[in-house]
Amino acid sequence: MKVYVVHHFFAHYRGAVLRELGHQLAGQGELVLLEGGGGGAQKGIPKISEKSSKFKPYSKFFLRNKWFGSVLWQSGLVRQVLNASREDVWIFLGDAHYLSTWIASILARARGMRVLFWTHGTRHEIKGIKRLALKAFYAIPDELLLYGVRGKELLRHAGIRRYARVIYNSVDYCEQMNQKDNWNVVRRDGNKILFCARLELRKRADLLIRACAIMMSQNLRFKLVIIGDGQQKSFLQDLVKELGLTECVDFVGPLYEESQLAPYFLSASVFVIPETAGLSVMHAMGYGVPVITVSDPDHQMPETEAIIDGKTGAFFSRDDANSLARTIITWLQDSDAEAASRACIEMIETRYAPGVHARRIRSAIFNETDRELTSL
Repeated sequence: MKVYVVHHFFAHYRGAVLRELGHQLAGQGELVLLEGGGGGAQKGIPKISEKSSKFKPYSKFFLRNKWFGSVLWQSGLVRQVLNASREDVWIFLGDAHYLSTWIASILARARGMRVLFWTHGTRHEIKGIKRLALKAFYAIPDELLLYGVRGKELLRHAGIRRYARVIYNSVDYCEQMNQKDNWNVVRRDGNKILFCARLELRKRADLLIRACAIMMSQNLRFKLVIIGDGQQKSFLQDLVKELGLTECVDFVGPLYEESQLAPYFLSASVFVIPETAGLSVMHAMGYGVPVITVSDPDHQMPETEAIIDGKTGAFFSRDDANSLARTIITWLQDSDAEAASRACIEMIETRYAPGVHARRIRSAIFNETDRELTSL
């Protein structure tokens, strides 16, 4: 049996869970990755390294991505399905804009193969034509593999009843543990705030900078470290100068190697990403750093389900710099840092680690009942 996983490209953060899945399938199935070899890679997000020996428990083949705006056709995908065996399993990235996924997944089902869609489901309430389109699209697979519980609830609310299991998400927690050992001399700075993400408007780093200005007006001592690059970098640097925060804010630039990122996370007291906090939540919590973000779920990603208010992080009111400032101050001054760090690591190890993530996917591949999943 072969298990095919189809993406437009495999981002570097998928390496750990695919490596774990390949190991867990050993002796029962062969993991095969299919990705586009031409265009479509998201800017600023590197692919899985082909040079690393860590990524061996699978084979990889390339399709050809043909983009028409946001619509994708992957040449060669239908041929791969036609050449596959009936006992094979297909895991497609569940994006309804990918026309080749519609055709290939319908064909795979018609040939008696098991088909899974790896997808957000939806992050917002859906109505009208979009609801009808998604209802038709999500009727194709045997199961949906979802990033979070809210996505499952929103699909139910939209009348999309296809069986779905929540598999959550993960980053390379094993590599984080290795870096903790390598940087064991690094200690937490009780006043260090960390932001690490693309410098895009949707992340609202500007709101964090304005909250820091409020904190400075109250004579509070802190250091904000901003890691990342993007279209808003110049604007944010100008905003820091305008608000007189030059001595309090450091722009580090983009970093992707865990060995470079680790000391910043290990020395931070709190991680703040005002909106659309995704895998960065897992990244921070893996180092035992609590996360502060907006409370509005319509401007969030599924990974924020890992944040338990007052335990693994905190929430603030949207578009409110004063609320964000108060939340940061309260966390820095009143929280139990050691207890928060333990809670964050426990959350990752029990729900968001690559091994757990891969086990959930494997359970879906073999159509096994996982009580932890179906009880949600």
